[in-house]
Amino acid sequence: LSKHVPIPTGIRDEERKVYEMALEVIGERKKKGILPTNIVVISDLQKDVDDLAAWITLVELRRLGLVNLKGFVTNFTFEEERARAGRGLLDLMHLKSLPVGVGTRGSDREADLNRRMMPYEFDKCPYMAPKDTRFPTGAELLHQIFTEAQQNDDQLTVLLISSLRDMDQFIQAYPDLIHAVAEKFILQGDFRVSDEGVPEALPGAANNDFDLPAARRVHRWAFEHSIPMTVYTKLAAFATHIPDQLCQDMEASGHVVGKYLRESQVAMDLDFYRSACSEDPKDRFKGSMDQEWYLRHKTTYFQQHPHALKSEWPMGREVIRYVNQLTAYDALAAVGAVGGDFLDKMEI
Repeated sequence: LSKHVPIPTGIRDEERKVYEMALEVIGERKKKGILPTNIVVISDLQKDVDDLAAWITLVELRRLGLVNLKGFVTNFTFEEERARAGRGLLDLMHLKSLPVGVGTRGSDREADLNRRMMPYEFDKCPYMAPKDTRFPTGAELLHQIFTEAQQNDDQLTVLLISSLRDMDQFIQAYPDLIHAVAEKFILQGDFRVSDEGVPEALPGAANNDFDLPAARRVHRWAFEHSIPMTVYTKLAAFATHIPDQLCQDMEASGHVVGKYLRESQVAMDLDFYRSACSEDPKDRFKGSMDQEWYLRHKTTYFQQHPHALKSEWPMGREVIRYVNQLTAYDALAAVGAVGGDFLDKMEI
């Protein structure tokens, strides 16, 4: 869509209201002379469908004029493939000039380094950039973006929705540059405040667990340098109801990204459900997330079959008709990066 057509046609009433509120924020910002929020992103695009949802959300927020995207760094295992997916996605969205950098592996854990590539990550992705596409390193791109921001007297919101290793390494290399330019950090993760009053990244949040020492250093550094930090937890994502119908509507649009988003969502949910059905807790995403947990938290199955015996619970693809929501951890953090005025308008 063009920026001259701010509200898409064919959307639902509740979706139109969101656009109308977004346009109100834009109008209020213009009156006050407030520019779009400058955002740089570190993401493990394709690892889960919520990463793609976050990128799509950011691109739409940019189209509306709420944010100014400066660039993306992809990290975690298969980091170059993630960059190729990001490059292809942005090209498809007519954002060929928006840079993508290849970050670090993001983790030294054996389970991460040896994880199998899921078919929906890259093999079935319809917009992968060519294999010979050249990328700057994530560190190079971050340095370029932060340096240009400093030269232009701009501030950056840093959206961290994957392993914090890249940000940790960048902080260690250029602490003064980041302190001068970073307006705030927005993360998807979890933390607690220590007895000394210092935020401490908690284990159990995937983005922290990839490299927990790095995550803790980033949290402490932001605190010690008085950089505001907002952390969106998985509980916030669970509480944010995004109906599965959204993915179905995107598929029905016929757009290649919408179709792929829906296909990926179904594939990811099936993979999650298969692991939840395992009798061995070690095979599950988390030991406590068994079949009953999945059916209660991710589906409407028990609402429709309150007295069902365990032997009657759905198996395999049968579960898809009961899945009723998309848990978009990273997309929630992406929305949080827009700014306090936007969140207040949306009553978030």
